[in-house]
Amino acid sequence: MRTIGWIRTHLGLGLLALLLCAAATTQAARLDADGNGAVAPATDGTLILRHLFGFTGTTLTTGALGTSATRDAAAITAYLAATGTLLDVDGDGRRDALTDGVLIKRYLLGRTGSALTLGAIVPGATRTTPTQIAAYLAAVDPVPYLQVDGSGILASIPEGTDTTLTSTVRLTNEGEVALPWHVGYTDDSPTEVTPTHGNLAPGVGLDVLVSVATAGFTVGVYSNPLTFTNDYEPSRPDSETGTRQLPIRIEFTPGLSVPPVLTAATGAGPGLAQVTWTFDPAASPIPIDGYRIDTSFDGGVTWNQALAVAGAALRTAQVSGLPQGLVSLRVAAYAGQAVSPVSNVLAVWVLGAIGILNDTGIDWCANETQNFLACPVDGYLGQDAQSGRDVTNNDDSDGHAGFSFTKLDGNGNPLAAGAATWSCVRDNVTGLSWEVKTDDGGLRDKDWTYSWYNPDAATNGGSPGYAGGSPGYADYGNNCFNPARCDTQKYVADVNAQGLCGAHDWRLPDLRELLSIVSNDRVNPAIDTTYFPNTLASSVLSASPYAYDPISALNVHFYFGSVGDGHKGNVCSVRLVRGGQ
Repeated sequence: MRTIGWIRTHLGLGLLALLLCAAATTQAARLDADGNGAVAPATDGTLILRHLFGFTGTTLTTGALGTSATRDAAAITAYLAATGTLLDVDGDGRRDALTDGVLIKRYLLGRTGSALTLGAIVPGATRTTPTQIAAYLAAVDPVPYLQVDGSGILASIPEGTDTTLTSTVRLTNEGEVALPWHVGYTDDSPTEVTPTHGNLAPGVGLDVLVSVATAGFTVGVYSNPLTFTNDYEPSRPDSETGTRQLPIRIEFTPGLSVPPVLTAATGAGPGLAQVTWTFDPAASPIPIDGYRIDTSFDGGVTWNQALAVAGAALRTAQVSGLPQGLVSLRVAAYAGQAVSPVSNVLAVWVLGAIGILNDTGIDWCANETQNFLACPVDGYLGQDAQSGRDVTNNDDSDGHAGFSFTKLDGNGNPLAAGAATWSCVRDNVTGLSWEVKTDDGGLRDKDWTYSWYNPDAATNGGSPGYAGGSPGYADYGNNCFNPARCDTQKYVADVNAQGLCGAHDWRLPDLRELLSIVSNDRVNPAIDTTYFPNTLASSVLSASPYAYDPISALNVHFYFGSVGDGHKGNVCSVRLVRGGQ
């Protein structure tokens, strides 16, 4: 707040009374000659000096009108003439350009002491000292005071803290005329100020919001002071105008500078992904609170925080609610608002909702005597080929008719449809990934056969089947890569140990899943061999036990794609699947 106690000391009570009277007529005697709401030496000071020299018209105003001036030459002449003796600054009874005009111009330029009065005081003047002149003009044209209340932003936080620091600064016009103002600072992306300028009416207050976004800062100090400037007469001392600087100073201390390392990302069922990572707490200068897991659905172009899990000891977490498709994942540690650099990125194919089925592959219609007819056929409406994906998505570029497959390499990465070698196939409709058989005598050779074995009483239908292969059926025998491991459970374990296509969660498919890759438009074998080469037209075991007979299990015969059942000791082909559960 300002005080006027100093006037009493320097001028005495008589002059104080004079000044207060002058202040009472401020509204009619302001030095704002061009009427733009601010007083400036280059405009108003020049206009007053020219007016006292007797200039009028364009001679008066050329190059001397301020921005947003509201008075033209005639109005300025009338306005300044009406001020009367108030422009008699030295009090000699005259309004003179070389004395009063010069004193006003110098005063508006911020001159003080002898620089204000030198050569501009003549005999007969009643106000002769710089203090008297300045006090008189301050009363004739009092500057509205800009009251600035606030503390700016002072903080010390760990580097990597992703937050926004805010502060509110209250501006109040404590004068009797409108007060233009602005705030000066380095306009960079971390600091935001709203609003940055304005015009306050007398007695009116305004809140200015200041914010600094801290993400991305490293150890060091960020400084960006704010200067709230009273633009009414910026040449006046800050003590008279209220112009004030507030600090923005944020010290970023050592924080979470070491990222976790993402070691695995796997599908964990429909809409689910499991992520595993490593992190060394000793490498962090501050204790961590937990981990943040981010997801991207466009190959890492944009990222979203999917999950925050508390617990410094955690090293794995499951992300849910994901859409079907390829999802990129990364991990970061956090401590309060501080976040470490992000980990490396791993991608995983996430399954869609259970219940999504393939179509049959039949895209032709029939009547009672002929197949392969164009649809529709009169009298035989509503046939299979007239609905489903075989109609809406009939595109052979990625599988026959409505099927949609993607070839995967040995690490599970997608390949082009024309790739010559691949290890697995992803069904883009069901989200399941399938083993591709080989013809090389290796672990996954097409000719190997296995007995059905599942020791889990909750899922084996009442009988575990036979471990190690056929129980002695001479017509079948034990025929697999390792003759001691010719049952389904051991084959699943062996494939997972190899990490086929970068995964370790392969399993025996249930009957519905196995039927989903049957292409009913063909036989011998009833499957798209463009994507599933080395497929025999033989029975393939499912994980589904036969409810009618506990010692039997269901299978799909890939000559016709038909469902059958057989003794769990009978050895058959196997094709493993992952995902979907």
